[in-house]
Amino acid sequence: IIVNTAIDQNPKEDEIATFISITDRLTPLHLKLLKILSNPQKAVDGNPAAKSRFESISMGGVSTLFQMLLSEYPEDLVGVVFHDLYILGLQNTERGGVTMTKHGIVSKRTTDFGDRYLSYISFP
Repeated sequence: IIVNTAIDQNPKEDEIATFISITDRLTPLHLKLLKILSNPQKAVDGNPAAKSRFESISMGGVSTLFQMLLSEYPEDLVGVVFHDLYILGLQNTERGGVTMTKHGIVSKRTTDFGDRYLSYISFP
């Protein structure tokens, strides 16, 4: 955040302050999940075990994605973190258990605000 603030030609002070506040609140799991939600297909493709499991399903929910990619975390914890990201306006899906098509499972879920946040906390 500090590096990106320094190189930003048009710093948005309120947004930067909000990013700092959000960063103080989030855990590494929040950030992992937000990164996955920004490009779920890339996350699946980058994980051979998840990719293999994903190829065999036809429908499921976003929670199916979490079970494949974040199996080391308790499902209820991932659900709380997912909801936190929704409340903060970083992602746009309130519930992860809604059944959808395979294509829907790997659809991008981050909001524009969430994308700007990810960009701001990433190395330039």
